Amino acid sequence: MAARTGAIFFNFTDTNNRMFTRAVATSNGATLWTFDLGPIFNGTGVRLFGPAYANGRVSSMTPTNNSSATPLLVVNASTGAYLSTATYDTQGSSGSVVTPVGDELFYSSGYFGNVVFAANAVTGSRLWRTALSDQYSGYVMQGESVAVDQNYVYFFSAGSLVVLGRDGSIVKSIENPFFSQRGLSYSGEYVGAPMLDGSGRIFTFSDNYSEGKALPIAAYSLNSDKAIWRSGFSYTGQPAVHGNQLYAIRSSSTIVDVVDTATGVAVRSYDVGGTENLTSNVVATDSHLFVANSTTTFAIDLTRSGTPVVWRTSFGGRLAITPEGYLVISTATGLHAVKLR
Repeated sequence: MAARTGAIFFNFTDTNNRMFTRAVATSNGATLWTFDLGPIFNGTGVRLFGPAYANGRVSSMTPTNNSSATPLLVVNASTGAYLSTATYDTQGSSGSVVTPVGDELFYSSGYFGNVVFAANAVTGSRLWRTALSDQYSGYVMQGESVAVDQNYVYFFSAGSLVVLGRDGSIVKSIENPFFSQRGLSYSGEYVGAPMLDGSGRIFTFSDNYSEGKALPIAAYSLNSDKAIWRSGFSYTGQPAVHGNQLYAIRSSSTIVDVVDTATGVAVRSYDVGGTENLTSNVVATDSHLFVANSTTTFAIDLTRSGTPVVWRTSFGGRLAITPEGYLVISTATGLHAVKLR
């Protein structure tokens, strides 16, 4: 999912294996427009990744078979009209979620993985393509959204955390000593994105990661050549960084740990209770945490004594907050929204 004021965007497929982006009104769920992204490769293990929104445009990568010019389509967020097409090379990839910054699009793929791209969202023209030769043997060819700040682009290749300049030049490669796939033929996937704390630290799972898997979290620093810590627990879903704390769902549990970003130590834990394990991404605000399992979403109040669960819904799934303050829950049957303010 992606959102802006007044609209929520999501991707779906029909029975003919065509992929679409749809915009619905935040206030009532009414369809605003639908855009046909075209046919998708229907191979084993293909999954859909959501659209991205920035600067009045919605961008999507589609699952495809082998191609040196796979389309990344950009449409007008207000009307659903076609705007531009960027391209990338891939080999039976499900794509990922694009990272848009202003008028630039950043994304990863590659015929053998480990390629980072930048394109102009207005024209679709490629700005640069950087192929990474990972000296630590890891690779990622689908699922990963790159992280971007004012100076750098961050890509996790499983064997290392690679830092690129905004011009595509390689700045440094930080070894991940916890990578476990060396010397093996394996499917290179990383579902998620490097997380930044704004203080020069970057966080990822400690290995190639797919949905439902459980792994420790590793931390890197721009000032170090190796990972600086690995968490003592394994986590699942998608963590969130807020301030100097990282919030993560402990594997096979109903617990959210609060991990200190400097040390990797779990300094607090919140148990939402119940019998079904948490599986969702974490949404963190100044006052609340939102997490979910497959049937229920929980709101934890961080400002109240004892940090209680202050409400729960009868829907669970992937979570996002819109600019108007709706918590949107994406389930197998559709989108559901809770008004937070």
